[in-house]
Order: sequence, then structure tokens, then C-alpha cells
Amino acid sequence: MELTPKQLAFLEHELEHIKDNPNRDYEDRTIAAEIFGKVAGEIEWEKEQHLNGNIPPEEIFS
Repeated sequence: MELTPKQLAFLEHELEHIKDNPNRDYEDRTIAAEIFGKVAGEIEWEKEQHLNGNIPPEEIFS
């Protein structure tokens, strides 16, 4: 599945809220934490690609 940088940023934000919410089910928080790590890694990769000049500035988090 291909996600845009904007969609990745949204997912990162929402997953962070789920994983840090003590009122959420433990299993939900665990799954959110796992996915959060993957999304954060993908965002970091996107940023590195941008810094290396592999992605035009207008495409990153637009």
C-alpha cells in the first residue's frame, strides 16, 4: 500500500494518541505502538530522501 507523506503524518499522530492512552485496551495500544514504529520509520526515510535530493521539496508532506 502506498501512502502519501501527509497520510503518514496523520497516521503517526493518531497512532501516538492510541498508544499513549491508558484508557485504551492493552492490545489496541500494543498494535498502535507497532504500527507507529513502522510509520515513524517510513517518515524518517521520506525525510532522508528529501535531504538527499531524491524527492522534490513540493512532494514531501504536501
